[in-house]
Amino acid sequence: MTKTIYANRNYKDELFKKIFSDKKSALELYNAIRKTHYTDESAITIHTLNQVIFLGIENDISFIIDDVLNLYEHQSTINPNMPIRGLIYLGELYRDYIRLNQLDIYGRTQVSLPKPVYVVFYNGEDKQPERKEIFLSEAFKTHENSFDEEFLNLKAIMLNINYGYNQKLMELCKPLKEYSIFVDIVRKHQKNEKNSTIAAQKAVEECIKKKILLNILLREKGDIEEMIKVCYDEELHRKKEAEYNQQIGKEQGRKQGRTQGILEERENIAIRMHENGMSNQQIMTMTGLDKETLDKVLI
Repeated sequence: MTKTIYANRNYKDELFKKIFSDKKSALELYNAIRKTHYTDESAITIHTLNQVIFLGIENDISFIIDDVLNLYEHQSTINPNMPIRGLIYLGELYRDYIRLNQLDIYGRTQVSLPKPVYVVFYNGEDKQPERKEIFLSEAFKTHENSFDEEFLNLKAIMLNINYGYNQKLMELCKPLKEYSIFVDIVRKHQKNEKNSTIAAQKAVEECIKKKILLNILLREKGDIEEMIKVCYDEELHRKKEAEYNQQIGKEQGRKQGRTQGILEERENIAIRMHENGMSNQQIMTMTGLDKETLDKVLI
């Protein structure tokens, strides 16, 4: 039996999924990216995976329109392995598509599948360009006898959706623009307010006042505030743990440095003793070096 593992996801992931699981918002995002003008929401078929069991993580949203399988994922950290994850996601999605459409992949007739498009929406705090392409082929080990042809490749398009980036795209998709502004406002309050509960409340109240993501915030105000608070507390804990581990590492490094320095000084003394004609036994007695170490020093 396969064990299902649920990953820890922060409020930005969950909110992104809430917004674009709505067909109207998903279609608006699709039109903005593909520069199309579809208006019929019923043309969208949502295929969101609850979880990819082998990875124990969820993708954010995928949908089919105009025979294109659109896989959209949110990412808060830099991850060069997105094409690998995308390959696994798409494998699961295509398996479901084949099953639902009763396609025979063992027959003599070529089956027809929707073309995949994999877009990663990034809004972490590490600086990144507006657009970046990441290829699956970059993960493959090179071999001197390998073929020149690419037998399998997948491209992930990473779009930076932090506030101030990809402004043309933002103007074409109001939900994405408001999401970007919301995250920026949350960060501002988290930076200025030590109390995570108050920071979350102030951020949500400011966005409601400015009519940013108004409908979803009014509908799920309490849940979103709690998500922000919990994720902020977890992030703060991780930072404190990292600082503590870094301090421990520095102390251990200084201790190792002092030990190494003492050893090197003893070795230098041993060399001078040897040059002055003292026996190895006398040198070991006076410096405390063992025979193996002394033999290496005097080579």
